[in-house]
Amino acid sequence: MLSKPGGPLYRNPDGIAEVICCMRRADRKMRIHEWVHTTETARAALWSFIGNHDSMIDQLVMMAPEDDDLPFLLPERAFKQELLPYFMSRIVDVERFIEPYSFAASEREDVLAIRVEDERADWNDGWFR
Repeated sequence: MLSKPGGPLYRNPDGIAEVICCMRRADRKMRIHEWVHTTETARAALWSFIGNHDSMIDQLVMMAPEDDDLPFLLPERAFKQELLPYFMSRIVDVERFIEPYSFAASEREDVLAIRVEDERADWNDGWFR
């Protein structure tokens, strides 16, 4: 797990990012604003990172899907949970997201170029055609 400005980033042995986490720690509270994992190994790495901060924080605040199995993974389940209506989606890999879309052929050559600025995922920052 690598600590980066804004939160940790876990890369697998092949160098591919499998967890991105946007968080802030202040006043003995860690607040996770956004996190995405692609493998259980990456998820475990994120929880290890958080657990290693237990001497620096008294409270962890985060949003998780209502069907998240976190309560079943913890040895002690005594923590406050609230159900809040919320929905957000994030494209983690813009290039792979765009790849499967095909466009109808035409007589003239048209180019669709998308500029993405992503402070949290440098592989998404750039022009995509």
